[in-house]
Amino acid sequence: MAADEDLFGVPGQDVYDIIDDCGHGRFSEARILHHTTLPINFVPTPSTYRFTILPDYTNTQVHSATNKSTGHLVALKHMHLDESSALPRHIQREILALQSVSHPNIISLLDTQQRRFGIALVLDYCPYDLWSILHQLKKKNQQVSAPFSLPVPVIKHIIQQLLQAIAACHAEGFIHRDIAPANVLISSSGNVKLADFGQARKLKQKSSSNNKNSNIVDGIEEGDAMTPQVGTQWYRAPELLLGSRHHTLGIDMWSIGCLIAELIKGEPLFPGRSDIDQLLKICEALGTLNEEKWPGVVNLPHWGKLLLPAKTGLCWKEDILFPTNNDDTSSDDNHHTCLIDLVSGMLRYDPSKRTTAADALKSPWFTDEQPVPATADHVKAYLEELM
Repeated sequence: MAADEDLFGVPGQDVYDIIDDCGHGRFSEARILHHTTLPINFVPTPSTYRFTILPDYTNTQVHSATNKSTGHLVALKHMHLDESSALPRHIQREILALQSVSHPNIISLLDTQQRRFGIALVLDYCPYDLWSILHQLKKKNQQVSAPFSLPVPVIKHIIQQLLQAIAACHAEGFIHRDIAPANVLISSSGNVKLADFGQARKLKQKSSSNNKNSNIVDGIEEGDAMTPQVGTQWYRAPELLLGSRHHTLGIDMWSIGCLIAELIKGEPLFPGRSDIDQLLKICEALGTLNEEKWPGVVNLPHWGKLLLPAKTGLCWKEDILFPTNNDDTSSDDNHHTCLIDLVSGMLRYDPSKRTTAADALKSPWFTDEQPVPATADHVKAYLEELM
């Protein structure tokens, strides 16, 4: 390919130098677009290309790059379209979400341009993602037999900023539907950037009889059924596993509850091998799933297709969050009460009763239960040493 041609064979002035292939799990999940028509032209380096087939069967290549005129470091992501050059629905939804929600803890789109059978995206560059951090921590600590969990102040910092991002989404009526470690990025300054809005959806608005204005409702109106095949397996809410097509904000809160527990205990909370195994692991920990705990559950599509065992549930402290008894304050029965209240509130069976993002941010776990959240500078220094 000639040096004066861009990625899709259209002649143009070079703007970006490709530095490295970021690969899957760092930026390839951050499908964020914008309506701009600014040109994105750059010199491609074929040897650094890497194609990844994502769950939605989208071919993507992701690289770190610098803007030739400004020297600004960015992440370049490009996707190939079909012969019609039409934007897939998941891309349209990303456009809607990112145009509607702007927040310091949500990844930003800097540029985008459609060229023939492809779309090029220029995103915030984030050197870390939570999945890679946990993988590196486990790899490093296995050598010294140390716990696999992050320091609590770092965990609090990550969760607090993640909740701020989700609270901003929910305030605008959007559900993310795929909160997982690979989609939680950390910037070079140590701040969280929530990415991958390819499965995000905007909830319908319903007019209140007492108010002329439309209000966001916690769910989808009749006739707006959505597929339950969304999200990352270990972080999928039970209503998705049971085939519900009525999605609510509670889907995101379940995923965050799973993520907090994973960060605290140092391993995934519900590492199911299938939807059925996922449900069995959830029932093992939280107890029998029934109408008493979740009114209306028997009306979900997959209810009755399997016989869930009768379980009493496990103890949050000794069995779920701190099973290895590594906590040096475990003798204090009141210790970790705020943490347990926060996680258990997010992991309620009934989606309508789960703790909201706004309420979770008010949890005394962030303020009263020591240690307090780390600063961004502390997180930055910690990750630089770890990675």
